[in-house]
Amino acid sequence: SSLRFEGRTIRDWLSRPDESGERFVRAFVALEPFYAEGDVWAGAIVDAKYAGYIARQARAIDDFHQLEDRQLPDWIDFTNIPQLRREAQERWSAVRPKSVGQAARVSGITPADVSILLVQLARLERAG
Repeated sequence: SSLRFEGRTIRDWLSRPDESGERFVRAFVALEPFYAEGDVWAGAIVDAKYAGYIARQARAIDDFHQLEDRQLPDWIDFTNIPQLRREAQERWSAVRPKSVGQAARVSGITPADVSILLVQLARLERAG
């Protein structure tokens, strides 16, 4: 069970943008030495305020690494993906990337092109 203050966990309170932590120090005398150590308290507040953002970014990085290594079938015909811009069709047809990561790094390719490619790959996988 977590330490609570006014019905919320300390982490929940500290994650609020308008909260500095002084209220907790007044309420919990045991926190005073940590508050006196400005770096410790500031670190705790930053950790609480940004924990959700950091977790989301970590998940996004994991997702990116999985996509980076995702292999493209040798037989894929980029010109048969009508949603792709003509430039993407031409560049990928010329380069023949082996993975989504390679495809994303081709000059002139946009994030939208990569998204369309991923949708097409999902369709191909569902079709079997």
